Amino acid sequence: MKRVFCEENGYEAQFYYSLKNDEQIAATQKMIQDEVDYLRISAAGTSGWDTVLQDAQDAGIQVILYDRTIQADDSLYVAAVISDMAKEGETAVTWLADQGLEEYNIIHIQGTMGSAAQEGRTGALDAKVAAEDNWNMVTQQTADWNAETAQQIGQSVIDGGQEFNVIYAENDDIYKVTAKTNKEIADVVKAANYDDNCCGIVTWCHTFSPSKMWINGFVNLQKPYCHLATQYNLEIPNEEIDMDFMNLNQAAHGDREHGFIAARLRMPRKVIAGYWKDEEVQKRLGRWMRTCLGVDFSRNLKVMRFGDNMREVAVTEGDKVEVQAKLGWQVNTCPWPVSCGPLSPLSPPVWSAGSPLAAPTTPSSATTSPPSR
Repeated sequence: MKRVFCEENGYEAQFYYSLKNDEQIAATQKMIQDEVDYLRISAAGTSGWDTVLQDAQDAGIQVILYDRTIQADDSLYVAAVISDMAKEGETAVTWLADQGLEEYNIIHIQGTMGSAAQEGRTGALDAKVAAEDNWNMVTQQTADWNAETAQQIGQSVIDGGQEFNVIYAENDDIYKVTAKTNKEIADVVKAANYDDNCCGIVTWCHTFSPSKMWINGFVNLQKPYCHLATQYNLEIPNEEIDMDFMNLNQAAHGDREHGFIAARLRMPRKVIAGYWKDEEVQKRLGRWMRTCLGVDFSRNLKVMRFGDNMREVAVTEGDKVEVQAKLGWQVNTCPWPVSCGPLSPLSPPVWSAGSPLAAPTTPSSATTSPPSR
């Protein structure tokens, strides 16, 4: 939008961004006072706009709504280029129903409350849950377009031991994309690499999943990686299986593909095979996750090494350079005192130079110099 409405194209434009309806309305009022010619509005909320739009009309300013609608008289704006949010919700719920789950236990992560998007997308799901006995709402909370809040909502359900098999997220930013292209995969890996809260990546190739598209992502991956070879259904309905079912559930082929590409790239990885609901499979995955925490901790570990005087000199500290490159350990020397007075009973023991395994000595007084290299 900023590329189009720019000075080079003959426009003098003001831009204002907020997810709060009252702040948007206040900014719109200021723009009216600035005597702009047009107002383009993507409203955070559907209500509260009548007065400011009437002020705009009285000032001869034309209003165009885009992306989202509002609850106001049609005469207060000249055009509306908007999405059908209710239809979006119906489409999502219809697709979910077509998956044919025995039970739907849903974490519903809502968008900004009161917005047209939230009302449309929530309305369709609420209607379905009310109409179907096997559709259950585990939790329904707003993340307000915030990925961290969305993660906290999901984590609270997990920590509470509640079972769920559906996450219905109303906004793009609060759900990681189901990676289907080279760029999407590379973007997920890039985000994981630089996310301090991410300790590793688990891949689950639920469908056919051709894996050549993973090459760019895998060669740049800097976090531990686990290939979970499983499928959503415990059993394959061999009697009535069709191509639609195979395309959506052909995990075996996807797993072979993924196993091949990781082996071809000589990737260090953990492979866990089995049905994802089995307790043993979950335990193995849990052990791998705890190992990932250890790896992450290790990469930020600081180690004190006694007995050096060539501090931070790369060419003389090859082992330290290598251990930081491979493990992330920051190994640095402890400054060695030139001399010291009598040692108190609480002082650490002084180890004799030459062998780290030599017995400690505790002289009543000592004058020391850095041990020989």
